[in-house]
Amino acid sequence: MLARQGDMTKARSMLIRAAVAEPYNKIVWREIRAWALINNTAFNVVYLPIPLVRRMVPSSPPTGFRPAPQLLSAWRTYHAVIADWRKGGRFEKQFPQETVYRHSLPEESDALTAAPGSCKRSSKMRRALNC
Repeated sequence: MLARQGDMTKARSMLIRAAVAEPYNKIVWREIRAWALINNTAFNVVYLPIPLVRRMVPSSPPTGFRPAPQLLSAWRTYHAVIADWRKGGRFEKQFPQETVYRHSLPEESDALTAAPGSCKRSSKMRRALNC
């Protein structure tokens, strides 16, 4: 409806919110592709696997996805934030009405925000990634 009215900025924002709320809904992704086509914008879906902590240990055998060595601290930071939410009590503070832990959008947002922060703290990583 917003696209029909010509308000492409609001339509884009609404579609992004829809994709976050329902990432597995094919209709949402169809509408995002339609928006991109109307606006002559390239749209590519990129799958970025999140490596498991045990796979990041240097002595482990090379199985599955392995991040670049300079990114290990960022992924360790990501997993540390997730662990803090899970076992450190942050989930209970954020969602006091919930009786059982569940992965949440605020938790994922915190973890994904903290990961690049470790890049900024590490001078070696800054040089490797030009951060």
